[in-house]
Amino acid sequence: MYRLLSTGFLPRATALSLAIGAGLLALPTPTRAATLVATNCNDSGVGSLRAQVSAANSGDIVDLRSLPCSAIYLQSGPIAIAQDTLTVQGPGWRRLIVSGGNRDSVFRHGGSGTLRLRSMTITKGNRVAQHALGGCVYTAGDLDAYDVVISHCGAHGHGPGHTDGMGGGAYAVGNLTISFSGIIQNSAQGGGAYGGSLYANGVLTLRRALVTLSFAHFGGGAYALGGVSLDTVTFSRNFAFEGGGLEAFGPAVIRKSTIANNTANGEGAGLWLGSASHKRIVNSTISGNLGSVLAAGVITGPLLLANSTVAYNMANLFTPGQQCYGALMVESARLESSIVGNNTCVGSPDVDIVGTSFADPVTGSDNVIMSSSLAVPADTISADPLLAPLADNGGRTLTHALLSGSQALDAGNDVVGVGTDQRGLGFPRVKNGRADIGAFEQ
Repeated sequence: MYRLLSTGFLPRATALSLAIGAGLLALPTPTRAATLVATNCNDSGVGSLRAQVSAANSGDIVDLRSLPCSAIYLQSGPIAIAQDTLTVQGPGWRRLIVSGGNRDSVFRHGGSGTLRLRSMTITKGNRVAQHALGGCVYTAGDLDAYDVVISHCGAHGHGPGHTDGMGGGAYAVGNLTISFSGIIQNSAQGGGAYGGSLYANGVLTLRRALVTLSFAHFGGGAYALGGVSLDTVTFSRNFAFEGGGLEAFGPAVIRKSTIANNTANGEGAGLWLGSASHKRIVNSTISGNLGSVLAAGVITGPLLLANSTVAYNMANLFTPGQQCYGALMVESARLESSIVGNNTCVGSPDVDIVGTSFADPVTGSDNVIMSSSLAVPADTISADPLLAPLADNGGRTLTHALLSGSQALDAGNDVVGVGTDQRGLGFPRVKNGRADIGAFEQ
């Protein structure tokens, strides 16, 4: 302590304190976020959403919770948001609709920060341009949406030469995060159509969300270039040429999610996960997807598939001259306590797992794999796992229960430490001393 005092630290600190106290040094005062309250549902003018957004500073909140009405119908184009960061707070997705009236997008954010949308329904945005980005919502930065419904929106590439439609519901130049929300019936169209509902140049993060009834050429439900993270998410009844439910590149983490009943006219009806990055699918179900080939999905790079079920995906060979390749294509896969079986091609049993040109043997333990073109671990069970139909068995996503007599009962593991089955809290992963194989614990 003496050495610190003797080197002059105390006098300098004391001098600094005196200078601040005397007002000789002016420290910047943090700017408090202001809340601007919208008072009517007019398209424009004093008290409108458009006027309050225009008057806000970066970091402010535009509050729609006191509106005396339940819908804002935009007549003069999208709400232009120039601020780097802005929050638009609604009263709840059931209580407020903001509609573009199919004239243009609803929100277009030019800032480099984060657009935060809260508690509203955003609908009937229709972006038409040679390069149409974001049918209902566009951001040049990041999008963070919570308790929203984005529905009946479209990004339609139109004009001379090559056209693109990307992110029928929402498009983010940066990251796109959506929680506790429904993304429903959106489309991307054009010469290149990517992400029927969602498009992220960065990371796509979804938590407790539904993505359904959407269309694009690539990534019927969503398309992401920077990676994807799903937790308790359902992709269902989306359509694309490739990646019916989801197409993404970069790292992928999928937990407690169901990818079911999506369609692809080409490959990867359930999902297409590209790049050499690691992929992790845990406590999830891929079921009932219909594709021309590779109906369950295509996954390149190292994959961990744990405590999951991949079943009843169907290849129909829409293109003349095609042949059956298998349901799930992998490159380097480790499977732990997972079921891959009962996948079909034109009604007949299909190869459940196939490999890319340079695929490694499947590693792991305690799995049911009914058929594979790759070598599988010695303890693999090849018998029919006896799955019940996909159904609401509790939790927030649909699952396949195990029927009595299934060899998957009490034959699995929890080496990745998930704790619960796909249904989450209240459904422990291990009963009777040992986990069941698959996403469901009987």
